[in-house]
Amino acid sequence: MKINLIDFGDNSYHFTINVKVNNIDATFLIDTGATNTVVFKRFYEENFDKEISLQKSDIAASASGESMETGSVTIDSIKIENKEVTNFKIGCMDMEHIENIYKTTNKGNIDGMLGADLLYIFKITLNLNKLEFSF
Repeated sequence: MKINLIDFGDNSYHFTINVKVNNIDATFLIDTGATNTVVFKRFYEENFDKEISLQKSDIAASASGESMETGSVTIDSIKIENKEVTNFKIGCMDMEHIENIYKTTNKGNIDGMLGADLLYIFKITLNLNKLEFSF
């Protein structure tokens, strides 16, 4: 199954994967360094017609070590290809800075980050040479 390579130039890349969140198509960054899967605040509020309140957290930090505002939501279903978890609690973060990079470089939308929790639960193997993943 396909991994998308986003090339920002100067040896700067992101890898993304297509997922379904409550049967809504979404694109998530693959973040092997993230403990938990996160849905972006914009995606959540636009698709679930709910506002979420985020709070500063010492646990969640950016790559620069800066504290970030986080929340959590329970998602009815997250699917990758034919694998699914239901009633799953994930993080929610305002990641406008990442979303703006994608908008200003015409790379499309990013709706969340796939973290180690679902990589492990789904037993996903990444093959970056072939830009593929398997279960």
